[in-house]
Amino acid sequence: MGTVIIGEENTPNNIVLSRPGLPGPPGPPGPIGPTGQGPGSKWLSSSGPPASGFGTLGDWCLDTTNSNAYEKTTATVWTLRTNLRGLIGPAGPAGSPGSAGPAGPAGVSTVWLQGTTAPAAALGNVNDWYFDTSAANAYQKTAPTTWTLRVNLRGAPGATGPQGLPGQQGPAGAGFVYRGEWQPTTQYAVNDIVSANGSTFRVAVAHTSGSIAPTALTPGQNFNVWAARGEAGASGPGGGTASNGVIWVTSLEQADTLPADTLAIVVLPEGDTTPPAVPTGFTVINGQNAKATLSWAKVADAVDYLVVQDDGAPFAVGNVSTYEAVNLTNGQPYTFTVQAVDAAGNASAETNPVTVTPVSSAQTGQYFTNFSEYTVGAPPANWSAVWDTNGRTYNIIQDAETGNKLLRMTAGNGGTNRSAFVWLDTPVTNVQHILMRVRFGSTGDGGACVRVSGTGTTETGVVAREGVGTTLNHNITGYTSGTARSGGDIPSTITRDGVNFHWIRCIVDVSGIVRYKIWPGQLIDEPTAWALEFIDPSPNVAGRAGVYRSGSTGNFDVDYYALGVDGAIPPVPA
Repeated sequence: MGTVIIGEENTPNNIVLSRPGLPGPPGPPGPIGPTGQGPGSKWLSSSGPPASGFGTLGDWCLDTTNSNAYEKTTATVWTLRTNLRGLIGPAGPAGSPGSAGPAGPAGVSTVWLQGTTAPAAALGNVNDWYFDTSAANAYQKTAPTTWTLRVNLRGAPGATGPQGLPGQQGPAGAGFVYRGEWQPTTQYAVNDIVSANGSTFRVAVAHTSGSIAPTALTPGQNFNVWAARGEAGASGPGGGTASNGVIWVTSLEQADTLPADTLAIVVLPEGDTTPPAVPTGFTVINGQNAKATLSWAKVADAVDYLVVQDDGAPFAVGNVSTYEAVNLTNGQPYTFTVQAVDAAGNASAETNPVTVTPVSSAQTGQYFTNFSEYTVGAPPANWSAVWDTNGRTYNIIQDAETGNKLLRMTAGNGGTNRSAFVWLDTPVTNVQHILMRVRFGSTGDGGACVRVSGTGTTETGVVAREGVGTTLNHNITGYTSGTARSGGDIPSTITRDGVNFHWIRCIVDVSGIVRYKIWPGQLIDEPTAWALEFIDPSPNVAGRAGVYRSGSTGNFDVDYYALGVDGAIPPVPA
C-alpha cells in the first residue's frame, strides 16, 4: 500500500503518494538444528495382544485377529488406542454349486426279524436286527452267533385310568319257598322247604318225589334237615288248643309261608366268616425282561387270589396258581405277597413276602439244544454220565420218521440203580428250570434231574421222573449221599408207546421247592397246575442239571432240552 503524507513542511497543501520497494535478496541459510532423541516409531503386528517385551516406546502394533491398534506408552505397557475394523458389509452373492463328490462305499445289508422270544443264536446274519414282540426288546446281531440287546422299546406305564361306572344290579337271589307237607309225585326245586314227620327239610337236589309217602325223608340225598318241629304243647289253663309247635327259619319271608298256629323263630344267618388257609409254596419262578412270574399252591376253598406288590393295594388275579407281573424295571427289586379269597369274600392272611429283581435275558443263563450239533452214534461230548451208570448208554441217534437227531438213553443189563447224564456246558447252581421233550419206551423210567452232585452211592440231588407201568406215573425223589428222602407215584393217563413225545417241566427254586409236570401234545397245551410238588430240605445244595434214567430195560429219547438258571426261563423251540 502507498504512503500518504499530509502537511509536509515546505509543501503546504500538497499530498505526496509513494509505493513499496522490490523484495530484497534471500538471506543466508540458518544453522542445522539439534539431533533428534532416538529412532522414529514403527508399525508392528501380532496375533493377539502384543507382549510387554515386544517393540519399543512409541511403536504401534496391529492385532490381526481383531484389528485392535495398540501404542507402546511405556517400556513394558501397550495401550489400546482404537479398532481399525469397519462395519460389516452386506452379504455377497451365493457361490456356484461345487462339483459332485465321489460315490460312497456300498452300504451293509440289514434285515429286521421278529419273534415272541429272544432270538436264537443261529438266526439271521451279522448286522441284522430282531424285535422280541413279547418283551419289546430290540437286538442287533454283532457276531455270527451273538445277538446283543440294544434297547427296550416299551414305554413307561401310563397313568391309572378313571374308575369305571358301577355295574348293573344283579338279579334277585334265589329265595326259599315253603311247599307245605311233602306230597308224592310232585316236582320240587332246590331250596323248596318241605315238612314231613314232624321235621322241616330243604330240597338240596331238584327232583320229582316218589308215589309212596316215606316214613322219613333221608337227609343228604334229595333233602337236608332244615328244622325239627317240637311236640305240641299242652293246653293252657284257659282251655286253649295246643299249637303246632316251633319251627326255626332264617328269614321273615319263610315265616310268612308257615301254616296258622305255627310259632316261627327267625334266626338270621351270619354267613361264612372263616378265612381260607394261607397259600403255600409261594415263590418266584421267573424274573427277567421287566417281568416276574409268581407261583403258589392253590387253597381248597379259595375262588380268587389277591396279589400285593410293594405294599400297594391288593388286586385280584382270578382262581389261578401263577401270575405274571409286567412293566417292571430290570435291576430294581420288587416285593410280592399273595392272599386267598373264598366265596364269602373272606381273605386269608398274606404269605411271607418274596423279592425278585428282574434282569434282561441277555444277563441270565439260558441254554438249549435239539442235539443237531452232535455226531450220530456217539455220546454228546459235553455231557457226562454221573452216579452209577450200570452199563447204560447215552448216544445220539437219527430218528427214522422225522430225520431229527435224538439223545437216546438205553438201560443196561442188570442193575436198576439210578443214573444221571448231565450237561457240562451249564453252570453249577441251586436254582434251575428245565424244559424238555421226551418219549418213553414200554418199560423203564426217566425224566429230569437237577442239582446233581456226587457219584456211585454218594449221589445228592433231585430226580423228577415218569415211573414204571403202561401209563406214566409222576414221581419226585430227593437223594442225600445215596439215601432217598421222599417218593410216591401219582398215576397219569399218558400212554408210553415209544412213538409220541411228551413235554416235561421241572423247577427247583431258591427256597428248595421242586415242581414237576408232564403233558402230551404241543407246548401250548401245557396245563396250569403242577402234577407234583416237593419241599427239598437242602435248598442250598448246588449241582448240575441233566436227564435221569432208571430200570434195566427200555429206551428213553429226548429231542429238545432247555435250561434256565437263577431266574431265567428255558428258551422254547423256534
